[in-house]
Amino acid sequence: MLNWLTRYAVLVDDLGPGRPSVLDVGCGPVGLYSVLPDLPFAGQDIAFPGRVADTMFAVRTAPGPFPWKDGAFDTIACLDTLEHMPADVRGPFVAELARVAARRVFVSCPLAEAGDLDTMFRQMYEAAGLDAPDWLDEHAEHGLPTGAEVAEACAHATGFRVEPWAQVNGVLSTLAVVADVHPELAAKGATEYRDHHDQWLRMMRESRFGDSYRVGFVLTREAPLTPTVTVDDFASTVVRALRCPACSETRLERTETGLRCSACTLELVPDETGAYDLRPTSSPPAPKRSRLPWRR
Repeated sequence: MLNWLTRYAVLVDDLGPGRPSVLDVGCGPVGLYSVLPDLPFAGQDIAFPGRVADTMFAVRTAPGPFPWKDGAFDTIACLDTLEHMPADVRGPFVAELARVAARRVFVSCPLAEAGDLDTMFRQMYEAAGLDAPDWLDEHAEHGLPTGAEVAEACAHATGFRVEPWAQVNGVLSTLAVVADVHPELAAKGATEYRDHHDQWLRMMRESRFGDSYRVGFVLTREAPLTPTVTVDDFASTVVRALRCPACSETRLERTETGLRCSACTLELVPDETGAYDLRPTSSPPAPKRSRLPWRR
């Protein structure tokens, strides 16, 4: 769990003043809740391996276009997700992140230079007699991107200014990952996260110096839009920003049990994780999602 903080700690300061509406893409069941537990937010992923956070409005989607209106959210966060998809779809994926952002997008992922760390983790699992988790296999399948390749993907966001986004120190981040996944340290790492969460978060927020095995960019819309979703009226506005998976209209309404589309009468109820499953009924099964670092 300490590795959640290495990804999300840098967002705490950079979200800026006020309470912007946020869509967390590739968030898993925790996401932004790990650092901002009082902020309601939307989470989008292909699978949720566990009950979603209480403050998350979660939607499960198939790969492809997002189910949100243009400019739906003030801010989009997409952390440690690009490396889990083929290189040729990363650019269009970032363009879709940008489409639903009214003001800015935060993107980060591990770099190709972290390949040696992947080798170390794989050897660690083998030494413990364990199978490598999905996230390591996906790193190997798709290849970790270089900084230049991530920048090229971000260039697909037309109408946005792209700037570097500093990440947590690489040595500290690596130690946090080891504490999370090493068979003899995982329990201790979980205890540290539970009992000293605020202290660890403070340290990581102040540790953006030196080299990092991750690269980040912040994409800022040159002509900001007014977001549909607001934190002050989150429960109502997040539904108004969501497209119906059956008819694509933005006419969903809350009911006692879930959501209903007033255009086509489709009824949606949360699944056992608390997420709304918006995948077409013909969609193939989503890949199994690991609960370990870099893969939620």
